[in-house]
Amino acid sequence: MCSFITTEFADLLQIKKEKISIAVSGLNSAKINVSSRVCTVVSNKSDFEMRLEFLCVPKISRNDIKKCWQLESIGIKDDPSCNEVDQSLETFEKTVRYKDNRYEVELPWKRDWHELNDNYSVAKKRLDSLVRRFKKNPDLNLQYRETLHDYEKNGIIEKVPNPENPINKPVFYMPHQPAFRDESLTTKMRIVFDASSSHNFQHLSLNDCLWPGPNLNSNIFDILINFRLNKFAFISDIEKAFLQLTLAEKDRDAVRFLWTENDTLQVYRFNRVLFGVRSSPFLLSARIKTHLKKFHDEFPTTTECLNRCFYVDDFISGADSLQDALEISTQAVSIMDQASMVLRKWTTNSDELRQLWICEGLENQLQDNPISPRANSTKVLGMLWNTVEDYLIVTTQSLVDSLSNNENTKRYLLRAIGKIFYPLGLLSPFTIRVKCILQVLWMKEITWDEELPPDIQKMWCQWVSEVPRLSELYIPRYVLSSSTKPTDVLELHCFCDASQKAYGVVIYTRVVKDCNIEVNLLVSKSRAAPLTKITMPRLELLGALLAPD
Repeated sequence: MCSFITTEFADLLQIKKEKISIAVSGLNSAKINVSSRVCTVVSNKSDFEMRLEFLCVPKISRNDIKKCWQLESIGIKDDPSCNEVDQSLETFEKTVRYKDNRYEVELPWKRDWHELNDNYSVAKKRLDSLVRRFKKNPDLNLQYRETLHDYEKNGIIEKVPNPENPINKPVFYMPHQPAFRDESLTTKMRIVFDASSSHNFQHLSLNDCLWPGPNLNSNIFDILINFRLNKFAFISDIEKAFLQLTLAEKDRDAVRFLWTENDTLQVYRFNRVLFGVRSSPFLLSARIKTHLKKFHDEFPTTTECLNRCFYVDDFISGADSLQDALEISTQAVSIMDQASMVLRKWTTNSDELRQLWICEGLENQLQDNPISPRANSTKVLGMLWNTVEDYLIVTTQSLVDSLSNNENTKRYLLRAIGKIFYPLGLLSPFTIRVKCILQVLWMKEITWDEELPPDIQKMWCQWVSEVPRLSELYIPRYVLSSSTKPTDVLELHCFCDASQKAYGVVIYTRVVKDCNIEVNLLVSKSRAAPLTKITMPRLELLGALLAPD
């Protein structure tokens, strides 16, 4: 996680900057392209270390929140250039190798690796702290050792035969620690390696020296729209996706780590690409796209589907017929298997498709709990999908937990807004209310940690009290008719409207079949009205402007 610093202030402090290319999202889905970062404010005290990273932006202003309602935040946005993506893929394809049914890649160094410090002392200090933690928690110690043993058994890591630093190769020791995910069905505890660690701000970390590469993932909005338009929906993911990429031998000493066996210090290194290294997401996405090119002529429909419907290691797609769904899923397994990528945890809304998967030997999740609908649910890019009833469930637990502190300040209110993630705007009528409250606070010039005025506090508390009820909303996943035929009339209906407080747009699908009509909500978007006095006709035009946005 990064904080922000102005470019002017970074120059004043004479902090060295690194070039990057990332997009940062904010309120109202606004984005800003950040081209540089400064890393490194490091605090070391005994066995405690904290590393902070700052993105350089032209200006930092609390007035940016005004973009919730200012007109300047609305407009036509240029499409991102494809040159960087094409060039990065071209460079990747020149260095990638296909060997023993697996792809071997190199780390994309953006600066001379001789500038890299080995970080040994920090890694040793963090290991000592971890060992003390193990003594208090033997179960964690056992899980940790079993995970590393499994890594070594499968060739993911190996002991370094000669721990002395080689002269002609980069060397970096990564600290590591456990991370827990109670909601995970497969891996409750995983080991996280810190490639951003360094001695202090004068020393570079491994991530400082690597090029992150462009974002090659498909747009979440497009994936979810496609997901809702298919009668037969299915999802899957790649098992241990990053670890299926072999790392070139010349770069392996840059991903070393320390471990203890029988109180003896051991040096290990990764033979595979790992999560936590800055370039890993790019290497994974580039590997998938490069691999799919080989099968385009043989399986054009499936490769196109895989290209459009992957988000990191998650595959979210569907088809209009049972035969097409089976064909895409089985061909996808075959294609990805030839890169040692196992598509697992197949989930669908169709019992027929699930039975066919069983016959084909696909690993799938059977979910049928009549007592608890949420037990039948699986996550799809931040949403819950009940596969038995085929509807989407609003996830509110994170927001409810955040609101349990009962704080009534502007800072807390803004934090609550940030907890709401629904790319399709399915909660727009509810979320716009809290944005309007934020706007009122701005007009009254309430400070960040000042107690809310009684009248606003009443509105805020009313909104908070309604949050748990969001979990009662069940939204149909499939927005067309279950018996849609080519002869049926399929329509999209877009409605735009405005009031003095807000304006918005909503799009419905409408299916006309014989004498029956079926309508479903597809997507919506809303904005708080500008503070400047605007006529109602113009506000309504602003609502219309949101439609193609």
